[in-house]
Amino acid sequence: MAVKALKDSTLSEATFTRHVEIATEAPLQPNMFWTYDTPYGWLAYQSSSAPTYWILGWRDAGVFQANRLWVDINGNIGIGGGQAAGTNAQKTIALANGVPPSTSIAGVQIYAENGEGKIRDNSGNISTFSPHRFQQIDLDEDDEYPVVIHHINPYLGKEETIYLSKLARLVEQLTSEQIIWSRTLPPGEVRDFAADEQLNQANRQAEINAHRQTVSEINELPEDVRTIALAALSPEPPPYVPQEIPDWIQERLNRRT
Repeated sequence: MAVKALKDSTLSEATFTRHVEIATEAPLQPNMFWTYDTPYGWLAYQSSSAPTYWILGWRDAGVFQANRLWVDINGNIGIGGGQAAGTNAQKTIALANGVPPSTSIAGVQIYAENGEGKIRDNSGNISTFSPHRFQQIDLDEDDEYPVVIHHINPYLGKEETIYLSKLARLVEQLTSEQIIWSRTLPPGEVRDFAADEQLNQANRQAEINAHRQTVSEINELPEDVRTIALAALSPEPPPYVPQEIPDWIQERLNRRT
């Protein structure tokens, strides 16, 4: 295996950057660079397990700790573990579940919590913009597709959920005006939740297998190059844990059978 390790010879050990390239017949972690003069730093590289990703990761004492940002060839951006933008996604931003901000900024903060998209403004108002947060309300059994508006303000000490789809139905009854337009999707547009989760699991396993193959190839390199490559290599992707279909969706599917 043809291997070369290149270091910018004009930079001393005290300078702030080091550039390393490892080229083989099957390139391992090409285009790597990382900060060098402190025990902490950033590593940017092309993923070996998913070569279509360019990744920004965090390291501690030269040892890779976690990936933070992904960009792929389809224009998708993944943040905090959100590299999987979804099947056929293009120009999509994917946010992994995180820790909600506890204070406001002079602007807005957008994040994901428990699979729900949320936004916090500079007044501390926190609104859920994926309109299916039902913790505060009792859903009508005949509501085929419930929709709500939810927001909370910790400074006022108030939380509110507005049952929007029920409000629209009541207005229709009072005014005889149509407010809700709905349709049944054609079979070709209908997806199976469990099947999609199995696909996600299979895709993740393919990434794990590719990562293990990379580790195997690195372990065949000379010791000095192997040490650098292993330190820079991202951790093995964790197994994908299939998600359960939301209860409110399953209940409505059950009524159709």
